[in-house]
Amino acid sequence: MPSIEEAEAAACERAAPYYLNFTSKSAGKSAALPSGLQLRSGGWASSILKQLKLEGTGVVDRICRRWASYAEDFASDHVREAFSPLREGLQSFAEGKKHGDVIPMVLALAGEDSEDHEATMCQVELMIRDELPKACTALVGPSELRSMSYANRRICGQFLRSEGSNARVETLDEDPEEEEEVVETPGMVSAADFADWHQAGRKGPVVLVIQATDAVAKDVLRDVLCFWSAQGLPLLLVLGLKQLPSSRWALFEGEPLRFKHLATLRLFSAEAVCNQLLEKLAEDAACPFALCPDVLKKLRESFINKRQSVSYILRSLILFCDEALSGSDWAPLCAPLRAQCQSCPELDQIREQLFESLQKSSPKQQKALLQRIATTLTDAPGTLHAVDIKERGVRAAAEAVTWRWKVIDSLKVWEALFIAADPLTKHTARLRRLHKLLEVLWPMAGESEEQQGSKLEMIYRPLMLRLDCLERSKLSELLTELGGDASACLGSTLREDMRSLASKAMQPEESSGRSSDDELRAGLRTWVESIRAQHWQPLTGPPRQFLVAEGAFSGSQASLEAVDNCLNRSAEVQQKQIAEADGDLKDAATLYRLLECHSGKQTKVVDLWSAFLRIESSLPEIEVKSRGSKRQSEEEEIRKKFKLGLMSLHQLGIFSPAAGTSQRGMSGWRLRKRLFGRVWLRRLQPPDWAEAVAIPEEPETPSASSGSLSQQPVDLDVDSDSPMKTARPPRAELEPSSWGSRLKRLPFPRQSAALSPPEEKFERPNKKSKDLPR
Repeated sequence: MPSIEEAEAAACERAAPYYLNFTSKSAGKSAALPSGLQLRSGGWASSILKQLKLEGTGVVDRICRRWASYAEDFASDHVREAFSPLREGLQSFAEGKKHGDVIPMVLALAGEDSEDHEATMCQVELMIRDELPKACTALVGPSELRSMSYANRRICGQFLRSEGSNARVETLDEDPEEEEEVVETPGMVSAADFADWHQAGRKGPVVLVIQATDAVAKDVLRDVLCFWSAQGLPLLLVLGLKQLPSSRWALFEGEPLRFKHLATLRLFSAEAVCNQLLEKLAEDAACPFALCPDVLKKLRESFINKRQSVSYILRSLILFCDEALSGSDWAPLCAPLRAQCQSCPELDQIREQLFESLQKSSPKQQKALLQRIATTLTDAPGTLHAVDIKERGVRAAAEAVTWRWKVIDSLKVWEALFIAADPLTKHTARLRRLHKLLEVLWPMAGESEEQQGSKLEMIYRPLMLRLDCLERSKLSELLTELGGDASACLGSTLREDMRSLASKAMQPEESSGRSSDDELRAGLRTWVESIRAQHWQPLTGPPRQFLVAEGAFSGSQASLEAVDNCLNRSAEVQQKQIAEADGDLKDAATLYRLLECHSGKQTKVVDLWSAFLRIESSLPEIEVKSRGSKRQSEEEEIRKKFKLGLMSLHQLGIFSPAAGTSQRGMSGWRLRKRLFGRVWLRRLQPPDWAEAVAIPEEPETPSASSGSLSQQPVDLDVDSDSPMKTARPPRAELEPSSWGSRLKRLPFPRQSAALSPPEEKFERPNKKSKDLPR
């Protein structure tokens, strides 16, 4: 016969298989966590990277995966570096050092964009878990902090998923706005139970991380923080903010007790990460699909002027790559190369890899590519053999990649020379300095090599004139920088020449090997001329045609404009297209207009179904509601249209379903709006109240002194800018007896001067009149 404890544990197991269970001592492993609660591996990961599956072997997947890895690495390193000042405080907190009776609190600026903010706070939680492996850590946001009871259940569920806990995590999706009270179920654990369990068997600290604290309801935030601070736990608060509040009062809309502000850290800077990403793309020579300087410039301007978000730029890059290469015949030659070193490899190595990428493509892609190559290289493509076309095309592509690689190898040299000539440019964005050279050297359609050479001369000559005017100390610093990291990717001969020149500049004045200022300037000029001859020459011949050809090795600005129009369409335009939809989406358009007519943020499905049924049904309302109606088939057809319309709107992201219960059926579900704003698409016409108060024309012409309306045109009492100009007659001229049911359609209150009682007129006594002299 089982014991009382075992019977109670079995009852709890059957009653609540997804709740926490403290009574079973022989419980097995904890239940599998839902995907939203699983510990995320890695560092910074944006939501766009979680949604996409870039696991294919295609060219687009490989390039997008490469760019996404750059963004993740830069953002992760940035957050780790900014998090380092907090590590020492976490270690002292883990050792049990207290701040008196107050609760320590850290404010973390984790990015202004919602996607960047979420990714940063997720990485912060992982780093806290790494620093404090024995701590109970929870990460919650506005979706969990909708009410105090709902938030406490979510926080307890995350606290108890730590290692060594046999408790089970609640996974039911509850709706905190349900009117019914939550029924206590065996196995459900409250915050007080967790506090007792923590104090009894676990001595580690407790860390509560709240993301997007700005968007949390202030009353719920105060209640939750004050509740957990009163449990007697070693608690640490990390509040993620998008913008720094003006005061603590503005953050909590009140003064919460027992909180001590330790530090404010800027954990994420979207501008710094975006600049690193764009600079890396400009210098990514191992990827034949290059972003031309104008595209990089427009991406940076889009970041500054439209949306300062790394996730937004990453989404733009992925869409740009898909737009440029999905249907392009040049895609087989754009696959990333296997670079063995940072410097430019030999031409034969690049040609072998490009030929290998071409061979891996399908025969249909090879045939289309060979036709494009033949059309690009010669005016008579039929005169070339297929083997010759492939050989010449791969060689021209390899020469184009080699030319770009050499330009990229010399960018650090250009940057050092440019900063030495104009020291103020050191404080500008690095991409702007690189753009000065790249926009001149990059081949453009309709521009010849001679025109590019003249543009290069226009920026090269003033640069050398300024370098000739450098002082001895500045010149020595420049030569030392050029002999170090700036020339690391250049050829061995150029590196040795610059190191020799730099050593002569650093010799003491008494030394015989010391060179004069003129000799150093002449040596620098000669060395820069060698750089120009080997790395800063316009591309010519068939390789130039490959870069100029549309959709070849560089995406066009038309592709970027298409992506920009796709991402920056206003919500009004998108909603207008949905509301005007016809054909298969006619039912979805009707449901969307009904959703917009509801002023709240949530709509009950039952109310929406009733309104849709009244619109679509041809039966009277009483007959439709009757269960014994003979025309039930029409209602079933309308129900099917209703379901398909709702699914269409859900796929378009118009709403998200709020949780309900299966016992209550359709009446337990709500639809939570994700887009707000009204778009009324009815044509401009006189309003109903104008038709209601219109008086028929009289056959006789009234006199000027009569009180009725004349047949002369009535002046419009509407501004000239108003879209609807309708004559509104005076209300006093209307007969109250003729209004009747028309009052139901009037937009103003049902009140008439003839029906309302007359106001009593009285004179207010003047108390000062007695004191006034006559």
